[in-house]
Amino acid sequence: MPRARLGLGRRRARRKPAGPALRFVFVRFSLVYLEQMLEKRKIRHETTKHMVVGILAAAGHHFMSSGRLPLAEHCFDLITKYLPANSWRAIDYLRALAIAQFMQGKVPEAHAAIERVGLAKKFILARGRTATRITNLGNTWFVAIGHVAMIDFLLKQQKLGWGHADAEIVFTHDLTNIAGKSLVEEFVALGMVCKVRGGIGEYYNVKRSNDETDWELLSDDERRMVVHEFWEYEFPGGEVLFYSHAAARIQQRWEAERRQPLLKFSDAQCQMRELLLARMGIPRNAWFVCLHVRESGFHGKWNKIYPSARDANVDDYDLAVSTITERGGWVIRMGDTTMKPMRPRPMVVDYAHSNLKSELTDIVLASSCRFFLGTNSGFATVPGIYGVPCVLTNWVPISLPLWFGRDLMIPKLFWDKKEGRFLTFEEMFASTIGAIQNFYDFPENLEVKDNTPEEINDVVIEMLSATAQGGVKSTCDESLQNRYFATAIAHGSYKGSRIGDSFLRKYEGLLTRSTSYLSDSQNKKTRALIW
Repeated sequence: MPRARLGLGRRRARRKPAGPALRFVFVRFSLVYLEQMLEKRKIRHETTKHMVVGILAAAGHHFMSSGRLPLAEHCFDLITKYLPANSWRAIDYLRALAIAQFMQGKVPEAHAAIERVGLAKKFILARGRTATRITNLGNTWFVAIGHVAMIDFLLKQQKLGWGHADAEIVFTHDLTNIAGKSLVEEFVALGMVCKVRGGIGEYYNVKRSNDETDWELLSDDERRMVVHEFWEYEFPGGEVLFYSHAAARIQQRWEAERRQPLLKFSDAQCQMRELLLARMGIPRNAWFVCLHVRESGFHGKWNKIYPSARDANVDDYDLAVSTITERGGWVIRMGDTTMKPMRPRPMVVDYAHSNLKSELTDIVLASSCRFFLGTNSGFATVPGIYGVPCVLTNWVPISLPLWFGRDLMIPKLFWDKKEGRFLTFEEMFASTIGAIQNFYDFPENLEVKDNTPEEINDVVIEMLSATAQGGVKSTCDESLQNRYFATAIAHGSYKGSRIGDSFLRKYEGLLTRSTSYLSDSQNKKTRALIW
């Protein structure tokens, strides 16, 4: 189908006051002027150069925070063309460029930017002066609990032999006010080093070998290369992948080797859970399901600017909740106090509005439930790293699922209002539609369709059946699963969560091949990402 017929070139109009609109036009004019100055090399004085970079950087970060991702991408792209390619500053802005592209669903472009990050890092490290036995985690690992949970994959990568086997993972970040502090403590128990005395420089000198340079003698670029940021993973042979695709590769190998989860439910956590459940009124030895339906309140400021398609309505889960309770299970609703309260009913605990809630108890419950029923949020990663199976509903974006083979997922679909039909899976995967998650980035002619209560209930019944004997076994139709994953991988995605069998059967017609509307060059660029 042609791109024009899907409306891929037109984004939803933003309702902005006249004042900001005029400022927006002025800023765009200024950016065009700066770009022309740069292209014609009329800016030669070093002080002026630094000023221009500073202006572009400030504009790029402003556009990122206000949801104007194409403009943010443009600013960061200009900077990366202007700065010396093999410098830590260029690497920082290449990452920012990759993130802006990634959030717009431009996954191949984001991969290309991350590959440039990897090449620049290799050049800086080529002299062999820096210590290889230390991996210092940067601040980007600690901005949200979902980022903290991804440390699991960094540890797995190392244990799989895809990293320096004797390297210590270190961080000096202040944990006082971060989300996920309790989870960090779990990783510290696995050997991650924190609270480095004397700072990273002194710790580095202790860990370096005789042929590696003192911290004080390293260049600024080399010091920055000791810091590992969240966004990219490097594999043997020099391949660099964005975090989403890297996690899929790591988890698939981990499961193929039948390795157990790194994080385990401890005896102390078991005692805490028993005390917590008793205070909730849940009988001893009763089983329970954690329910987490993402809403806009937790990220309220961002959602007002950039409403997320990842949100869903907790009322749509009433039927599934009834199914769980009728079969003897309890439902513990997770979240925060900004969420819509659930109506009182037997065997349901609205823990999100309880004074028993804390970050530690969040982890205890999510890591010990029979299964987790949720949507796309950072918190949804937590059960998986403990080996708890998940039912992931109303999932967006379809091209970026979670990575655990035990999970079941059903995505939101897209209704073409002009043609009166759903987009096929290939049409989603083959375009940016499959990788974007915010309403403003979807074409105007597409309507995002939430899962129906019946669809949610069906996939919950599948998981109840799969976990009935205490284990997790597949109940899915393998031929349909294989067709679905073949489509995903062919367009640069990866094999992640399995799709609910009843959902795939219902929408089997969307698995049929469609007329691709990507150009040949775009197809080649996408397929180059397949592994």
